[in-house]
Amino acid sequence: MAGRRKKDKIIKDITAAKERPTETILLTAEAPPMPVYFKKSKSLMSVWNEVVTDLDRLNILSRTDAGTVEAYCILLDRMRRLQAQVMLEGESTATKTKTGMRRFKNPDVDTLSKTIQQLRQYAVEMGCTPASRSKVPNLIQPGLFDQKEKNRWDSFGKFH
Repeated sequence: MAGRRKKDKIIKDITAAKERPTETILLTAEAPPMPVYFKKSKSLMSVWNEVVTDLDRLNILSRTDAGTVEAYCILLDRMRRLQAQVMLEGESTATKTKTGMRRFKNPDVDTLSKTIQQLRQYAVEMGCTPASRSKVPNLIQPGLFDQKEKNRWDSFGKFH
């Protein structure tokens, strides 16, 4: 019965994610418009709003990035759905055969792994990883983070 409760909790988490706000958000003029077919999926709309809002806030978004952002959002949504499915079904299943019990790997695990790899490649391309941001100077607009955060690092490496 303990496994049953765990699955019920996972289903509630998935349901809660689908109920996130999906209203259209206000962005700068540089932000690309949401693809029309995204509006037919609450989860895609939610991912689009989340990703575009963050990229817009970092001031690293332009209309020419529309295709890349669209692909990234599709992959992020797919990754979340696959992860939920793997959590529900497990990474493998035991099946009784003529020679005894045999474990089979859940095919969603391979698909999830490939999706995560593709997602990471798009994240690097859009400058969403610490390593890719360090290669482009002045990527983040000045004053985005508060003064308190800056002062905390001023004494880094200094000995008193």
